[in-house]
Amino acid sequence: MNHSFNIAVAAEYGILEAVLLEYLNFWVTKNKANGVQYYDGYYWTYNSTKALAELFPYASKTTIYRALRHLEDEGLVLSGNYNKAAYDRTMWYTLAEKGSLLLDGKDGNKQTDCVCQDNIKNEKTIFQDEQSIVQDEKCMVQNEKCMVQNEKCMVQNEKCIVQNEKCIVQNEKCMVQNEKCIVQNDKMHFSKCENGFTQNEPTIPVINTVIDTDINTDIDTVNNLTVSKDTVCRTYVQRITERWNSLAQYGIKPVNSITPKTKRYDMLKARIRSYGIDNVLLAIENIKNSAFLCGSGQKGWTITFDWFVRPNNFIKVLEGNYNNSSLGTQQTADTGQQIVNNSGYPQELLDMLAGEGSGVNG
Repeated sequence: MNHSFNIAVAAEYGILEAVLLEYLNFWVTKNKANGVQYYDGYYWTYNSTKALAELFPYASKTTIYRALRHLEDEGLVLSGNYNKAAYDRTMWYTLAEKGSLLLDGKDGNKQTDCVCQDNIKNEKTIFQDEQSIVQDEKCMVQNEKCMVQNEKCMVQNEKCIVQNEKCIVQNEKCMVQNEKCIVQNDKMHFSKCENGFTQNEPTIPVINTVIDTDINTDIDTVNNLTVSKDTVCRTYVQRITERWNSLAQYGIKPVNSITPKTKRYDMLKARIRSYGIDNVLLAIENIKNSAFLCGSGQKGWTITFDWFVRPNNFIKVLEGNYNNSSLGTQQTADTGQQIVNNSGYPQELLDMLAGEGSGVNG
């Protein structure tokens, strides 16, 4: 964008004053042609020093303000305030008669344009620049609104994050509480199981005199001795283990251990609770009377402890279904297949059923 000025004005009053005078003259002339901004017998134009500083970047607001005051003091321009709002301090300017005559060349000085040959074109460019500045200011206001909105969104997101963290902490507390409840239920269940051992066996044939004082105790009113529930359980397991391992001479594999919290221990405990210690020992005795359980079947299968303590297998052994006196063989007329008397099961099916469950883990 090019600015022009009158050489005579510039020489007498200063270059910036000459440029501003040309600028004011252009807009006053334009408003006069459009019939607008007419007050007190003059056509006016207005602008702020801030906007003028944008249009004339080579001069600061303070310098522009001083130049306008200089023109006013010299009687070249007039100033006024015709703003609609009382608080609006934007200044209005028009050319005084002296200024108009000076630009018209009637003062005898020759007017010369510098740099730009088409003032109208330059002023249009200035007007377009002013519109661009206004548009930029609107964009800045819009951007500020967007930034405020984004900050609100960020605050809302932070609140949501805090709420989610509270929910996570609450869920963790609930999980811990549930685990405590599970542990408590396990303890109650284990206590009931141990009580079941004591109720099924009113008297204790064998009493371990070594008592652990840290374990809860019961009173044996018959022998007037104090024994622990844990001692009773371990005594039952020890008796069953010894009775089972005595079958080794019949080809039955002994057991090395029956430890708590194993499937083998839980299965044995269930059989003792359901049938009592005496019936468990009786079932083990029945194994001696069964050649089939001792490996004389067609496949040479031998009973194992884990197979023995399974519920369906245990009752058959206890009732003597596999005893030699209860088992016999005969040929069916149509198939020639061997069957077992009393039970009516084929020998092959009996072997297959005996093989099921042999893989129980202890």
